[in-house]
Amino acid sequence: MTSATLADGKYRLLRELGRGGSAHVYVGVAQCLGGFNKLVVLKILKRELCSDIDFRTMFLTEARLSARLSHPNVVQVNEVLSEDGTPIIVMEYLEGASLYELRRKAGAALTRDAEIKLIADSLNGLHYSHELKDFDGKPFGVVHRDMTPHNLFVTFDGQVKVLDFGIAKLNESPIETQVGVIKGKIRYMPPEQLAGERVDRRVDVFAAGVMLWEAACGRRLWQDLSEAAIMNAVLRGDIPSPLDVAPDVPPDLEAIVMKALEYEREDRYPTAEALREALEGYLATRPNVSSREVGRLTAEIFAEEREAARREIDERLKAEAFSNFPVETDQGPDSLSRLSAPTMVTDSLVPDLPPARPKRVRRAVWSLALSAALLVVALGLMGDRRVSEATDHSSFPPVTQAVVTPPPKPAATTTSARTEAVPSATSVRETPASEQKPKPARAVRRVAAKPSATAAATASGPKHGCTPPYYVDAQGFKRYKAECL
Repeated sequence: MTSATLADGKYRLLRELGRGGSAHVYVGVAQCLGGFNKLVVLKILKRELCSDIDFRTMFLTEARLSARLSHPNVVQVNEVLSEDGTPIIVMEYLEGASLYELRRKAGAALTRDAEIKLIADSLNGLHYSHELKDFDGKPFGVVHRDMTPHNLFVTFDGQVKVLDFGIAKLNESPIETQVGVIKGKIRYMPPEQLAGERVDRRVDVFAAGVMLWEAACGRRLWQDLSEAAIMNAVLRGDIPSPLDVAPDVPPDLEAIVMKALEYEREDRYPTAEALREALEGYLATRPNVSSREVGRLTAEIFAEEREAARREIDERLKAEAFSNFPVETDQGPDSLSRLSAPTMVTDSLVPDLPPARPKRVRRAVWSLALSAALLVVALGLMGDRRVSEATDHSSFPPVTQAVVTPPPKPAATTTSARTEAVPSATSVRETPASEQKPKPARAVRRVAAKPSATAAATASGPKHGCTPPYYVDAQGFKRYKAECL
């Protein structure tokens, strides 16, 4: 049973990472030049939603935005493609875990200051996306709208990256949120978003404030409250202070958290950068926490899951005959594994993705045919040039053109022939007379004619059938007639 392939075999799906409301996410391998293969993550819109204008437009908006984002604290998108009408986003492969998973599994091992540092680093990427402009300098007006621990990814190197701009809001988005429809997680929403008002970047500042509250207190802000109870509390402005829950929270940290959670958006930090600067000021007064330490902690906590994921991917690569080539699995600071329950990917799991079509074979045949035609024409031109050289120099006696055997045609059964045939055809292009170098004497074999025959032919004029005194053979070469010499 073979695994599913995409983009004419360029990508092969190896392992399912998860399924969301609108897309499937997989680990895949990209076959690169030189036999080198690289692990990637592919996000594929569900087949049944491809015909839904709203879902399709939202997915393509995410693709368009993500492809423009390039920042160390934002997940990198490699390319966006379409497979028989199904849009696909190809992203960098990362090894690590979400902040949500890290919180849940690390417990007290993840210190308050370490988590605050992770959130502060993520604000770098968030501010970058807020400031993103189009090529003409016009701001995109990006609002993430889902800034939560689930969408902050911590790598085993200690880097944090913002994920999933799937419901991001743009200034000129063709999709308007319908009245009564809320996009995002209610636990991290500010009053204006819950009330259905127009949102801006300060929505994300509020969401970061909720994450900071949880980092300061070591528990979720709303605990086990229902979504309806949460909405009522937020709309009334009933947000408890961290000191009410954890008296050991430093007062300067409590002030930063509550400013980010202000009811009126005008009273919050105006940008993610302003909030980050406030947090860095707080962290400067605390014992230093390095990204390396956070990465080491994450790697230790998820060591078993990391090894299991690597072993599964390695086995899959061997089964797919990729084991003969190097595969980049740990890509340093830009290096994933969403560590979900492992699922092997086969055609039966991806029924809506068609098998790869053999387009490359047809392209190779056409390329070889074109190369052969160019080779024949080029050899003909070369023969003309050699004959004209022999007849233009009056100081030399008449000559006979030697027969030149054309080189064998390139084989049409291998891919390498396609790349070698074209240079051989184009390398015999006509060179201007001013650039021509003297040709070696052995390039054209000259045979002197008998003086008496030449004199007789000159005195009596052209012989019958000697106008012109040559003919062109099947290979395009000029051949002088023996009786005319």
